[in-house]
Amino acid sequence: VANEALWLLAVSGVVGITLGDSFYFVALQDLGAHAVVVLSMLAPALTVVLAVLLLGETPSLQAFGGIALVIAGVSAVLWSRVSDAASGSSKRGVVFGLLAVLMMALGTVITKRGLDGVTATDATMVRAASGTLGLLVWGAVGGSLGEWTAKFRDAKTLGNVLLAVTVITFGGFWALHASLKHVDAAIAAVVSATEPLFVIPLAALVLGERIGAAAIVGTLVTAAGIALIYAG
Repeated sequence: VANEALWLLAVSGVVGITLGDSFYFVALQDLGAHAVVVLSMLAPALTVVLAVLLLGETPSLQAFGGIALVIAGVSAVLWSRVSDAASGSSKRGVVFGLLAVLMMALGTVITKRGLDGVTATDATMVRAASGTLGLLVWGAVGGSLGEWTAKFRDAKTLGNVLLAVTVITFGGFWALHASLKHVDAAIAAVVSATEPLFVIPLAALVLGERIGAAAIVGTLVTAAGIALIYAG
């Protein structure tokens, strides 16, 4: 059972980190922080559906109503973003963002299945290691590994990356696995999807992004949907 759990966690690392995060960063370049983070809120809605199909979880009708609100809110934010910058890169960003959402949701469901008999810390380490190995293989096969690693020769860049990895891996990433260990995958994914409520002011203050009225309304609708799923 332990070996099966470790293999499932390793696969989830490749799916959720190698593929999911790679697609996420492509979308981030094309759409901006606020739009991509709100788009990622589709992940818990999709996780609910996958948890029903693959894990046998049974969310309420109210939860599915919340999913509808999430989709509506995310659509409003993305429509305002693409309308403001109707370009090929924005449309490409939406495509890669949706691919990232799919991979992240699938990775969450596989992780939930693999957490039986494994601690949250062990799960974090296995998924991080397999995701990193997947990226190394991807870079080597695609001939991009040298270009990727060259960027880390700059001490400031390396320091920023290490800080981000430390905060994400030993903070939010571990917390997600801890919640998956004790509650349904659908609930854990939904609770972790409240980050846009923090990203809106940060994107405006730190990155100088312009947050329009439609984006703010869409985010609030999405947050209402998340609350409805959680209450259901």
